[in-house]
Amino acid sequence: MKFFFGCFLALIFLLLVVNPCFAVLSALKNDNHADLIEINNDIIVPAGSHVNSAVAVRGSVTVNGSVAKDVVAVGGSVRLKDKALVNGDVVAIGGQVTKDPGAMVTGSISEIALPGGFLQLEGLTKVSLIKGMIFFDLLVFIGFLALAMILVALFTSQLGVVSATTEKRLLASFLWGLLAVILIVPVIIVLIVSLVGIILIPVWVILALVALIFGYVGAAHLVGKKALYAFKVKGSSMMLETICGIVVIYLVCLVPIIGCILKALIGTVGLGSVVITRFGTQRG
Repeated sequence: MKFFFGCFLALIFLLLVVNPCFAVLSALKNDNHADLIEINNDIIVPAGSHVNSAVAVRGSVTVNGSVAKDVVAVGGSVRLKDKALVNGDVVAIGGQVTKDPGAMVTGSISEIALPGGFLQLEGLTKVSLIKGMIFFDLLVFIGFLALAMILVALFTSQLGVVSATTEKRLLASFLWGLLAVILIVPVIIVLIVSLVGIILIPVWVILALVALIFGYVGAAHLVGKKALYAFKVKGSSMMLETICGIVVIYLVCLVPIIGCILKALIGTVGLGSVVITRFGTQRG
């Protein structure tokens, strides 16, 4: 019964946290239906017109009207003519900002130089999008932390077994986890080929997601336990150790590239421990 309740919790987490986050990003793009966003094209805001924001990726922006928020050009320049009024920031990434004497900007004006031929397309297409991504990331973190706390409360002994197995059989857990990750897609293909198995695909996907989450939480507990030991804090509850581990992993994963690799390794090792212990029901 606890296992199926855990599956239900994981599904609720995906529906209530992940999906709304994509909705937030979509809302940022379509706010007030007055955003001008172009890729590989230039943007012109003519005199007398009013827009919410103007963002060009691999294009330039020319403003001679009113912009309520930000003006951003990625891989292009920004030209502010005499009648331009920008009530936000003006940013040119890989280009220049030219401002006529009559143009008005209430925010800051920034020019960010890029190495020749380099164009960063992700994360900097819109200042407000960056803020939204930060909020979005924190929302997912808080949601996952809450889910982890519920799992620890419901499956204390099972997660303890997963954590102990990760510590004692690190290499074996990694290899089993790697094998499990490799088999996820082939199993789906086999289920598709066998027509009867198509109805089992959602079950398999949910099972894989639950196993990943369960293993990740178990591995996070081990990280938190070791982190507290390093500061000579012993005898802490499993809940506190797990929370500490998730926070530590979150902070380390903020480092580009290294963070992604670490998160993948932790997920793989945790998944392997779940496979070895059958969701913590058998000691590895």
